[in-house]
Amino acid sequence: MTELEPAVLRANIETHAAVPDPDAVAKAATALAGALDGRDYLVDDRSTIADVVMGGVLHSARRLELMPDSPVLHAYLARLDGREAKQRAYAA
Repeated sequence: MTELEPAVLRANIETHAAVPDPDAVAKAATALAGALDGRDYLVDDRSTIADVVMGGVLHSARRLELMPDSPVLHAYLARLDGREAKQRAYAA
């Protein structure tokens, strides 16, 4: 989160569309995808606050059309999107 979120927030605040440092986003996304490869969640392969926070960052990246092109990350976000608690939180 500490690597991916700043790039997403800079994009949101400064440009609302473009990533100022695409290499930083790609590097962070690669690290996150590596941590998730073969797993459903980040910690002990169960849903934790780490997934809630990371899911929020990825949700923002997707909304800003900055979502990294990673099947692992897309599958992870789809899993998080499918959780009833997230659906309730983002309803409205």
